[in-house]
Amino acid sequence: MRAAFSKLFQGSVVFAFALLMLFPFLVNLIGLPKFIPELLGSDLLGGVEQKSERPEWILEDFLNGQFQKQFDQWFSSTFTLRSILLRNDNQLNFSLFNSTKKDTPLGKENFLFESFYVEDYIGLYPTSDEFLEQFSRDLEELQLGLARHGVRFLLFLTPSKATTYPELLPARFSNKEQGPRSYERLLPLLQARSISLLDGIAFAREQKKTSSYPIFPPGAAHWSLYTACLVTERLTNVLSTLLERETAKLNCDHPIIKMEPEADDMDLASVVNLWTNRRFQVKLPYASARVQKSDQAYLPNVIFIGDSFLTPILNFLEVDPIYASRDLFYYYRTAEHYDIHSKVRTRVPLVKGEMDWESILHKDVIILEINESRIHEGGYGFVADALQALRSKAGS
Repeated sequence: MRAAFSKLFQGSVVFAFALLMLFPFLVNLIGLPKFIPELLGSDLLGGVEQKSERPEWILEDFLNGQFQKQFDQWFSSTFTLRSILLRNDNQLNFSLFNSTKKDTPLGKENFLFESFYVEDYIGLYPTSDEFLEQFSRDLEELQLGLARHGVRFLLFLTPSKATTYPELLPARFSNKEQGPRSYERLLPLLQARSISLLDGIAFAREQKKTSSYPIFPPGAAHWSLYTACLVTERLTNVLSTLLERETAKLNCDHPIIKMEPEADDMDLASVVNLWTNRRFQVKLPYASARVQKSDQAYLPNVIFIGDSFLTPILNFLEVDPIYASRDLFYYYRTAEHYDIHSKVRTRVPLVKGEMDWESILHKDVIILEINESRIHEGGYGFVADALQALRSKAGS
């Protein structure tokens, strides 16, 4: 009797172990019951993931290991339990060790940062005085060249979270800043050459001194929606001065305080992929953007060149569009056109060799947004290409 029970017990253990080993494959085959993702809140991961196609079995690829590598990438991207297991692992490290992923380091007071901005802060993307001098000269030439075609130019500098809140960076990055930053060295050069400038970096520092709320929320990669609204308000005033005529104005009405941030103010927390983001939640102000424009207000044709800091700016500007047309050259890699009548945004890859410079030189305003962490890139390549086009046109 005892021997029979022992065999049954051993068989049960082996069966349970085999079932446990096969469980992930069974789940991947038949999927999870619908109630599980609903119970957990979401089975999707935040951030951008590359989906892989199932590789075709080819003997040569199998022998050189290429098939195994492709299969591993495909299986990882399609594995049903992947999101749950990753969230479990991330939550465990966060709760027990106060640790997040390498590309989203956790600073003091539960402030999340992006590694790129931290790398810039500690001096991994330096700029020489010669580079900044030449860049300011190029901007001056660009501004003057555009003006000859009746196009106004505006440089819009935006801040980095790491340089706005260096005191909240992880301790390992403390006191690692390398001398005067690119922004501080570039600013007097821009002023000396009378470059039209909307200084969002100085604006963020002013707001930090006077506001009771963070300019960059703990769980956000970008400045808060309220700060973006205030900057957009200032931008519409600058446009009026730049064009020397009456234009539409944006007003950020008295904000209301929300106990939980909106999704845009938790964009970085979402890609950390935890089960709960409660530690990143703080009270934040939110304003209703209201556009004022008379029948005489001029609606310009505008081109923006820049990065993701422009996204909330454009959203506010298009509550009730303050322009007749708007194009966005996102990172100078894709071109997005916004049609004021259909309110449709179309985005296509930007082919630099096929740029319609004749059309560009018939716009009213060109706004170049550069984050202070990207000054070393010299304007995404747009400045150099625009100067070449202007020089060619002048020489023809």
